[in-house]
Amino acid sequence: MVDLKVTLVVPITAIILLTFNLTALSQSKTPQPGTILKSMAERYASISSYEDSGVVETVTDGVLSKRNTDILFKTYFTRPNKFRFEWLDCRALVFSDRSVVWSDGSKSFTSHAYKPGHIETEEDLGMAVAGATGVSLGSAHTIPVMLISEIRGFVATEIKKPRVKGQEVFEGEDCYILEGLDFGDKPLQLWISKADSLLRKLRSTGINGEFEEEIHRDIKVNSRVPDEIFQPKIVAGHIVDVIEKEKEADIKRLLEIIQPRDRVNQQLSEVLTLMKLAMPNVPEKTWQEVFTEVKFDSDSMQEIYVPIYDSHYTGEEIKQLIQLFQSPLGRKLQRSAQLIELEAMLRGSAIGRELLKKVQEKLREKGYKVTAAFKSHKQIPMLQIETDPLKAY
Repeated sequence: MVDLKVTLVVPITAIILLTFNLTALSQSKTPQPGTILKSMAERYASISSYEDSGVVETVTDGVLSKRNTDILFKTYFTRPNKFRFEWLDCRALVFSDRSVVWSDGSKSFTSHAYKPGHIETEEDLGMAVAGATGVSLGSAHTIPVMLISEIRGFVATEIKKPRVKGQEVFEGEDCYILEGLDFGDKPLQLWISKADSLLRKLRSTGINGEFEEEIHRDIKVNSRVPDEIFQPKIVAGHIVDVIEKEKEADIKRLLEIIQPRDRVNQQLSEVLTLMKLAMPNVPEKTWQEVFTEVKFDSDSMQEIYVPIYDSHYTGEEIKQLIQLFQSPLGRKLQRSAQLIELEAMLRGSAIGRELLKKVQEKLREKGYKVTAAFKSHKQIPMLQIETDPLKAY
């Protein structure tokens, strides 16, 4: 009888362990690409609201790989069809305004930076987005087409010949990487979050070894989007930035901390000196009158940054930045930034001279004659790394 019990217990235990192992194995198995794409399509179709911000960047691989930001964008959406997409073209230096496509729920409008002071009523939202797709390098279309049925065209969930290339943690988000072909049979890669099935990055192949990356950050779903977003204030054909009083005051307070007036005035003084050298016939008194009339001072420079900070940071984040820069570490960062920059310039100059020598030697080894333009290290720009974390803004 004892032997019989042992015989019965062992197989049952083995079956339980085997079942557990198979279950664990099936749970860790990577889903099929079709399953991942279906989950993404269903996710976008089900959410009641969506917000994000992001960039389109051109990336070049090679010995000196580089990344250029071409487009900055933001997306706002509330079902069924309240929508706003705005973008800034960083390539077009002559256009400083953001372009905007929006719908208040019944009518659709566009405001393009290349047509300043002009608001155009569109036939429908689909046409408005179609007109923005090319100039925004596709970013006006990628997510909206998955949110709004009125928008037509290629959908990322319908890539041809999809396969799971791998998995990667991208900007803190655990993602599946899918690759396939777009509507023109060009290679396309998607980074899709495992947690919420939302798209975090899209990579398409460009020319000359370059490729474009469309990156989506600060994603919010199913939260209330203020109606003012879809009904922007327009003055003289321009969309006016409306900033909450408290947030505006906090931004100005932050700017006072990270951009002291004496530093801004020094930069303005340098600009003024260059202008004076270019026009030596203008007397000092006239220069003072001109710059007083055009309000060329630190306050006017601060006004440039206020809407930019408003666009990039929430009110709570601005308060956190103030706390950071008022902390011992923040104060040290402020003190050290200029000193680090100065030291980096000096070291960069030395590295530049050494680099020049090495390049000359390698060119001679390969049988090339070093031209006169490269005989002085002054022809080589100083190597410098930006150390101020907020200077980009």
